[in-house]
Amino acid sequence: MKIDGRTKHGDSTANNGKPALLYIAWKSMKARCYRPKEARYNRYGGRGIRVCKPWRNDYLTFKLWALGNGFKNGLTLDRLKTNLDYGPDNCQWVTMEINTAKRNVPDRKLSFVQAEEIRASNLTDMELSRKYGINRGGVWRIRNGRSYKKEYAGLV
Repeated sequence: MKIDGRTKHGDSTANNGKPALLYIAWKSMKARCYRPKEARYNRYGGRGIRVCKPWRNDYLTFKLWALGNGFKNGLTLDRLKTNLDYGPDNCQWVTMEINTAKRNVPDRKLSFVQAEEIRASNLTDMELSRKYGINRGGVWRIRNGRSYKKEYAGLV
């Protein structure tokens, strides 16, 4: 079924001839990953970031996921782990403010809850290192506020 002459979904010209915001998000995600002339390609496709096949090949699959996972106008698509591809297991919808704040937060081996457990623990650095699978320097950085800073705890 063709709605606007080209697509089955009608979102490419949904709003007075302008694309729906969700359709724009989908097109932008693909452009960042597959179009070398796109301004942000070097931060996505240039680093090997791709879009999972179901989303890349079918807007409706992406749309169904988005609508079932918190999409609202004003939110932006965010990858939970910045070194992994776009896909349903690695994406969420967040405000631009949160997305921007996360840019400078590296992928984490531990959750912020685990970091708080480390801060509150009476165990030695060596014991915590073994328990959480990180080196003693990592334990020291957490305990001394150099890593897993509290101001980022609600962002990831």
